[in-house]
Amino acid sequence: MSTLPKNKIYKSLTEKLNIKIISNEEELSEIKNNHPTEEEICYKILVIGTKLVGKTSFCERISRNVFDLELKPSNETSCYIRTLTLFDEDIKLFLFDIKENSLDVDEENEIYKDIDGIIALYDITQFDSYVQTEKILNSIKKKCNWNKQIPIFMLGNKNDLKFLRAIDYAEKNEKAKMKGYEIKEINCCKDDDNAHNIIKNLVARIYFNNLKEDDKKKWRNEAKKFNININKK
Repeated sequence: MSTLPKNKIYKSLTEKLNIKIISNEEELSEIKNNHPTEEEICYKILVIGTKLVGKTSFCERISRNVFDLELKPSNETSCYIRTLTLFDEDIKLFLFDIKENSLDVDEENEIYKDIDGIIALYDITQFDSYVQTEKILNSIKKKCNWNKQIPIFMLGNKNDLKFLRAIDYAEKNEKAKMKGYEIKEINCCKDDDNAHNIIKNLVARIYFNNLKEDDKKKWRNEAKKFNININKK
């Protein structure tokens, strides 16, 4: 039995907004035939960033573990679904691939409500993409009343193009930590564990934020794997 509080359900959200749901065939079949119940753990994660930084490619990699060279930019906000098993729990992730100016005010209010985590992407070869993504992130933090209980990762995509690097990783990461989040670098076109491990780390932080202090002790060793300090208030 999960020790987490009653879980939020996002079926009504995706239906209300008529958002396209994308995942692997098995996941889609399960969602179609068995909507999430109150007993399931469901996390709502925003994937944000300026245009052409790889938001959709990141969501495709996480949800279906694919990369499409012919993927065309979309102006539509979509929802990608992926189930992870961590800490003996099946955790269903709803990754909202947010497209700028694709939502009206009411839709934005629904999207930014009850956020569990945020992924902000930029392109390491385009300095302006970092600046613009950080502006978007700061705006979103205000809209969702961000506090440090909502974990954030900024991801520098296209790290296979390091010879074209326009952003100093170490410098930006130090500044990001001062603001309460971390920067990592990934390559969405490559099938490796990097992006998946980042999502697991994000989910682990969300999970621990929801546990009672006594329950956290049970997973002390697991917490160390994700560099989570369970004694931190």
